[in-house]
Amino acid sequence: MKRQYRQSTHKEYVGDKYGNLYYNKLKYFEFHSYPGIEFHKMWCICVILLLLFKLDNLFALSAASGIGGVYVLYLMMLTLYLLIKKISRNKGYFLYPTFMINFFKKRRKSMESATHVA
Repeated sequence: MKRQYRQSTHKEYVGDKYGNLYYNKLKYFEFHSYPGIEFHKMWCICVILLLLFKLDNLFALSAASGIGGVYVLYLMMLTLYLLIKKISRNKGYFLYPTFMINFFKKRRKSMESATHVA
């Protein structure tokens, strides 16, 4: 029980001397909201819904367009997740464009305003 915070569910967190857990600043960073964030969230939701209903038509057109549709669906779902959580990995994500990670890094929060997790 003493070392329960060392288990695999808490590997992304680091603690202070009082036992509070924070996100590991070497792996993750937090970013601020920006003026167009609500528009981007709605855009992601609309594209996700459109692709969910029309993905079978893209595969009927050709396999390449269907795979492209799945990739765009993946990008939109991951972008929506990042916009909701406002926390991203420094190294980026699998097949996620680096210019989007750099876009979020420009809006990085300072270390003094780090969010308390647990």
